[in-house]
Amino acid sequence: MDIASVDPRDTRWEQLDAVYRVYFWGDGASFEHEIRNADAPEVLTWADEEARRSGRTYVVWLVAENSSGPGLIRLAGREPGSVGHV
Repeated sequence: MDIASVDPRDTRWEQLDAVYRVYFWGDGASFEHEIRNADAPEVLTWADEEARRSGRTYVVWLVAENSSGPGLIRLAGREPGSVGHV
């Protein structure tokens, strides 16, 4: 982990309402969910509880958009086969 001070004036926009995607992996399949109207800690708690209940691993993504179109930013977890997956 690398930590550095930042100048908060270097950003051009912010978005208050985030959209998340949680992908659960198990039994050779992926089970995807989109979550709205929640904060990141709520999403992470839900994903962790659901993973424990179901015995699946998971990845939590933030849905974002840039000039190429929609995309995903990983917030937590790893896909199966990745080092250190949840």
